[in-house]
Amino acid sequence: MVNLKKEKDSMGMGMVSSMDYPYGLRIELDHECLEKLGVSKLPSIGDKVNLSCIAEVVSVSSNAEPDGEVCNRISLQITDMELSKGSSDKSIAKKIYEE
Repeated sequence: MVNLKKEKDSMGMGMVSSMDYPYGLRIELDHECLEKLGVSKLPSIGDKVNLSCIAEVVSVSSNAEPDGEVCNRISLQITDMELSKGSSDKSIAKKIYEE
């Protein structure tokens, strides 16, 4: 797994922006979604959950910058997902590939 938390600012101030993670990584689940996922009791703030999902690629782009650097980008729309209580005893990869 890769932690996508933003690095400290490049100005050397040691401050992290008010958003610790890039826009779009936060997923909001409304009552209807929670019902479909079988979540009847709300978890506590700070609890960990496993999230497995299927996402559809909805946009692909590649742009060349004046300095020659290429910036690739894809947009994903999560279409299906599953939640389960977090567990530290076994990695996600082991759970997926052993079963």
